[in-house]
Amino acid sequence: MADGFHAALADLAALSIPIVAAVQGHAVGAGFGLAMMADVILAADDARFSTGYARLGLSADAGVSWSLTRALGLRRARSLLLTAGQITADQALSMGLIDQVLPAPLLSKAAEDAALAFARGPTPAYAAIKMLTAEAETAEDFAGHLMRERDSVVRLADHPQVRAAILSIVNR
Repeated sequence: MADGFHAALADLAALSIPIVAAVQGHAVGAGFGLAMMADVILAADDARFSTGYARLGLSADAGVSWSLTRALGLRRARSLLLTAGQITADQALSMGLIDQVLPAPLLSKAAEDAALAFARGPTPAYAAIKMLTAEAETAEDFAGHLMRERDSVVRLADHPQVRAAILSIVNR
């Protein structure tokens, strides 16, 4: 079971398009890991998050040891994993784990609106942003990363969406 789920998580992580997650209710264990794969995470005010694994005598799974360590740092991630404590949507927001807390009845519409906005947006730029931010976590030097950013901007500058956006600003 883990192999198939891990393959799905790896496929999600490899997507070049933005992923929007809408969390309502409890996101525990694999649900927490799945939510953390998103680029934008919206949560209902009733959402609760927990790794849950240690409570069952298990180690971390579903990528939570990876995603939480990158989002929170080693000490805070380790604490969440070891205690398997539950955090509210507001706590997750203040920790930087999610992007927005909404009243539960508004969550689905907000997530759909965000996904549609991304679908209409500059997908090549989104892909480059996802690649650059992923590389930034392991970049050895700032100067080398600046060169990768330059190469990306130069490559995208010739895209029709970029030219149209620049012309719309110039012609205002």
